[in-house]
Amino acid sequence: MSLSATNFSMAKGSTRQVSYTVLPACATNKNVTFSSNNTSVATVNSSGVITARNSGTAIITVKTKNLGKTDTLVVNVN
Repeated sequence: MSLSATNFSMAKGSTRQVSYTVLPACATNKNVTFSSNNTSVATVNSSGVITARNSGTAIITVKTKNLGKTDTLVVNVN
């Protein structure tokens, strides 16, 4: 699992797509799940679209469904 960014800022009300790569490239199951540790600040849907809701910081976790490998990114909403 590799994310293209590990930290970024968003304006309240904006959206952004999580960009990721499942490794190794030959992996047969590239399905992932997304979650936020602070949904009052930022939510993330099943397609990986983050919505900035309120000021603060949230950690978005991307997890592979096959082996449970994870990577995280920090979202700062202002």
